[in-house]
Amino acid sequence: MIKGPFIKSAAILVGGLSGAALGDKVPERLRAALTLTFGLCSIGLGVVLIGQVKHLQAMVLSVILGELTGELIYLESGISKLSDMARLYADGQNLKNPYLSPVYGDFSGFPPTILTTGTRDLFLSNTVRVHRALKRAGAVADLEVYDGVSHAQFLAGPAVPESREAFADIAAFFDRYLGR
Repeated sequence: MIKGPFIKSAAILVGGLSGAALGDKVPERLRAALTLTFGLCSIGLGVVLIGQVKHLQAMVLSVILGELTGELIYLESGISKLSDMARLYADGQNLKNPYLSPVYGDFSGFPPTILTTGTRDLFLSNTVRVHRALKRAGAVADLEVYDGVSHAQFLAGPAVPESREAFADIAAFFDRYLGR
């Protein structure tokens, strides 16, 4: 049995409850010292654990680049704009209208369907949800997910190996269900 997650969860729960119950009873000077002490302990644990990371340089670089990219493109405002654009696209309609979002549609009696997506597709989750809805409705549904591919990237680079593989899978699907 895996014990680590349970021990860590219990420590967080007990620590949080203890802090909530005793926080106002601890003098301010001690609270400030404890914060510093716990911070230094966390840094010490981090330094020890960093020594066990196999690809530290790549990990640090990805964190730095991710943070810089998020800050440079104002990621939060971009997400907010996407939300505003979805409302504008809906034009006052309920966002669960199946004509706006097929994930909420009725798939009973649907013909065999192939859903093609990639691990970097913004709509990967919705594609999986549609696949599950098709399966629940009794439809034959194939879900093909290609590593590192974003939304509709197959069309932009037909010579790329993932695109060739996707087109071959789609052709095989049509051959199988259209009787070629």
